[in-house]
Amino acid sequence: MLDESKTIDTPAGVRVRAAAPGNHLLRALGQDDLDLLAPDRRQEPVIPGQILLEPRDVPEDAFFPVEGTVLSILAVTADRKPVETTMTGAEGAVGALFGPQAAAYGFRVQVLTGGAVLRVPAARLGAALDASRPLRAQMGRYVAALLGQVRIGVACAALHTVEARAARWMLDLQDRLGDRSLPLTQEALADLLGVRRTTITRVVAALEARGLVRHRRGRIIVMDRTGLERASCECHALAHDQFDALTPDLYPRAAATA
Repeated sequence: MLDESKTIDTPAGVRVRAAAPGNHLLRALGQDDLDLLAPDRRQEPVIPGQILLEPRDVPEDAFFPVEGTVLSILAVTADRKPVETTMTGAEGAVGALFGPQAAAYGFRVQVLTGGAVLRVPAARLGAALDASRPLRAQMGRYVAALLGQVRIGVACAALHTVEARAARWMLDLQDRLGDRSLPLTQEALADLLGVRRTTITRVVAALEARGLVRHRRGRIIVMDRTGLERASCECHALAHDQFDALTPDLYPRAAATA
């Protein structure tokens, strides 16, 4: 696939730059830093349910989701049941974010909504980080924001009701997709939140009765964004604040639908 950041030789012999890649974290970089990452960077399609990393894997690449692609970062429990700690879309990346690593990643990374990712080998990213102080600073700020989001997710799972967590999760996904129609089954939502399907069925029915969402086969449609924000816990706003403080303009925010 086309690597959007490389230079292109036109028939007239003029070298021009293609558009920046469809990832907010990469778009925030200067052209010199993009050039450092371009030689081995490649875009690959991904599909829902695809696993990019398992907890025991030592990541060999960094994965940058493009717009419309969302990845779940899952903690896998002792009984092998995964629970989502956070998600990342075009605002960020997962994997070998500081170059080659010796330790296992510790989380499962699974595709939630399909599309494409930009894959950068760990060695290429590590060399680019060594060569560029601005790149090191930007990646450091992003990783700090991501870890803060993971901590918020862990606390949220321990402290808040299933309804508040489900509302927050829907808001998080809508932010990243920019669409009120979420490609999500109740079974998938139950798995992500680590609860029974019957519990999610009751929660979605309660939200639907209040006019906040509408459930259709394989989809949840956000009907009242403002009302859903009121039903959510404060963790949704906290995650935004974390990103806004460390990495302004990376984390998207969907507009109210009612």
